[in-house]
Amino acid sequence: MSEIIGYNGKIAYVDLTRQEVKIEPLKVSTARDYLGGAGLSAKLIYDLLGEDDYKTLKQDPYSPVNPLVFATGPVTGTDRPASGRYSVCAISPLTNIWGESTSGGFFCIDLRNSGFDAIVFTGKAEKPIYLYLSKGKFEFRDASKFWGKDTYKTQELIRKEHDNSKLKVACIGPAGEKLVRFACIMNDAGRAAGRCGMGAIMGSKNLKAFAIVGSPDNILQTPNKKAIRDLRKSINFILEDDLVGAIVPKVMNIFGTNTYMDMGSFAGDVPAYYFTETEFPAELLTSKTLKEEYPMFISGCARCPLQCAKQTIVPVNDQEVVVDGPEYESVAAYGPLTGTFDSKPVILAHHYGNVYGIDTISSGVVIAFLIYLIENNIATEAIKKHLKVIKIEDIRWGNGDLVLKLMDLINERKGIGDLLAEGTRIMAEKLGVDPELAAHVKGLEIPMHDARAYAGQALSYMTACCGANHQKCDWFQVETQSISFPEYKINPGDRFDITGREEGVIAFQDIRAIDDSAVTCDFETPPKFSDVAKYISYATDFKYTPKMLLQVGERMTNIKRLISCNLGTTREDDRLPKIATQILKSGPTEGVKLDLDKNLKTYYDIRGWDWKTGRPTKAKLEELRIIGDDTDIVVEAKEHKISSDLFGEMERRKEKFIPLLIAKSIPTADMEEYLGFIALFAQCDEDFYDDFGELQDGIQLAIKALPQEQWYWLKLDKGNFSAGRGKMDKPTLTLTFRNQKVYDGVMNMKLNPVTAVLSNRLKVKPMGKVKIFQNFIGLYLNKFNLKF
Repeated sequence: MSEIIGYNGKIAYVDLTRQEVKIEPLKVSTARDYLGGAGLSAKLIYDLLGEDDYKTLKQDPYSPVNPLVFATGPVTGTDRPASGRYSVCAISPLTNIWGESTSGGFFCIDLRNSGFDAIVFTGKAEKPIYLYLSKGKFEFRDASKFWGKDTYKTQELIRKEHDNSKLKVACIGPAGEKLVRFACIMNDAGRAAGRCGMGAIMGSKNLKAFAIVGSPDNILQTPNKKAIRDLRKSINFILEDDLVGAIVPKVMNIFGTNTYMDMGSFAGDVPAYYFTETEFPAELLTSKTLKEEYPMFISGCARCPLQCAKQTIVPVNDQEVVVDGPEYESVAAYGPLTGTFDSKPVILAHHYGNVYGIDTISSGVVIAFLIYLIENNIATEAIKKHLKVIKIEDIRWGNGDLVLKLMDLINERKGIGDLLAEGTRIMAEKLGVDPELAAHVKGLEIPMHDARAYAGQALSYMTACCGANHQKCDWFQVETQSISFPEYKINPGDRFDITGREEGVIAFQDIRAIDDSAVTCDFETPPKFSDVAKYISYATDFKYTPKMLLQVGERMTNIKRLISCNLGTTREDDRLPKIATQILKSGPTEGVKLDLDKNLKTYYDIRGWDWKTGRPTKAKLEELRIIGDDTDIVVEAKEHKISSDLFGEMERRKEKFIPLLIAKSIPTADMEEYLGFIALFAQCDEDFYDDFGELQDGIQLAIKALPQEQWYWLKLDKGNFSAGRGKMDKPTLTLTFRNQKVYDGVMNMKLNPVTAVLSNRLKVKPMGKVKIFQNFIGLYLNKFNLKF
């Protein structure tokens, strides 16, 4: 390959100490193996860090040797929905291991059009500066006059300095300058690269901001733009007739991410009173309530049809203040977690997080931790030593004013705020309290999805690449049937037991690693993983099969784990604290006891990680080509060959069934032949073949047609497809219809099978595989200009 299609093909290494920039080409093998975004950043950081660097970073993550990488992916800014994102990665100052975050907005588009796939910052500037990138040229600009300014003001002032209202700026606020360990990076007003303290790393390097003007000369042309658009249309056809797929985007568009406050509270997934309860007056903070109390406007990121972001007008001191958000995680963190149900301070606390550049999840958790300790008379005397402007009697549940004051103090690192700015793990150490009371995994505070509500989410928290992070595997979406890839065991089941589905958690972590590298948003996940592979293949021309792409995700997960292990992570760190697992006496998760030791062992066995050390084994690292020779990927895949006889038979059957599909009238008597036509299509059509190729061998679909009590079936076995009639002993998937009318409706594409399942007119065993059936019957109707 002479050039890397879909990439700029260049990496910029910015030495802040010397104020020099070195440009290096992006290797084709690196792009193919790590995509871009967080995956590419992990590869670049892994290659940069030596043994001595790891020793230094163990002691001081703020060392100038810590690389900070801004990166886009091959899908960023394409017609793939929700592709308006970029990633920021470094060794986290909060966890001292691998750290990463992503952000939406429009900054990513200019970063993609800057002429570079990644910008790697190393060293430390002598005084505050910001980097200005325009037309491929880098300028180091003095930022002394911006030091101390909040994130909104900084973005505004830098645009004014360049007399360019469209200039894109990513910056830090005072929190990043003062090295608050969970400081974040802000762009496009209120969009945040929020987790793992990436803003503090910018502050440690005296890097106030990164400003970009994307050049029209660098706008990448997607090689298969029409294919991406056609794929997007075909997915929309499926989602429009999918009850859940149709409703959820509309609700998110109207109410935003805080929609989950309603849903999560019913499942016991919204933690309250510092993870000690899940029952609280949720109706006071639901999206519907906030929308009725305050004027709220729709906003969103580039290339996103969802537009789930919100702007809210809040009265403050007789003035109307426009704030970005609030988002669900912030409402839950500053609301029920601190026992606060007055909406105004909750919304303002979220706004303070944006203005100061502070992770709203971690800050909400540390504030709730402080209140919990005082309410339970723990370490009271030690805490008093840090109090200067706050009275100890004011530290109580439900004090919204306290939450806002503490946000100010964290930002300023004053008094008790200086302690809270360190995170829960260091708080517990300095106060001398039981470390099991600190709600974190590997130093990263637990998000607003309660571990007791979903065992799969708990297992992911324990093992995720950067500590407790719901975006690295949002398993709660699987259990609520919002996302399902049954072929990889990513399907709903007993939400309190993940036994037998550990492989699904692993696969979903790898899929989210792909999303963070492509780079795309979790809220717009295609209904089939093969479509994820197609989007990336069309954007890059690498021609990934689902199996190949999933191996890419596995590679990225393992290289991040390897970096963390080099910094000291062991198996003992893969655990949840007792505060997040104690048995609750009431609520939707009453009596739930999390015991995931056996699941963790199974996870390790599947991953190929050493149980004693927690490290990926040498064999696994060699298999994934993280170490060893730089040879091509070897993927077990059946060669796709089409015989002329097979192709001719498919063409003959097309003549019969295309008119029947158009008329939506396939007679029951022709059903066996129709299923045989689908099996032929699967073998002869490359796209169809790839879709079936993501299914596990041995899949058998059996349809019980009433009232004849006869079975029609489809079977995939080692890449071979067949169809027939007659009962099967152990079908993988059994469909039972309540009556002949429903059967005819589904078979003739007049009734969506997902709707039939939800309305209890079609029984599916197991339930999670209904989408496979939908694929079998109606996947390619759009090729005939039909909708399911």
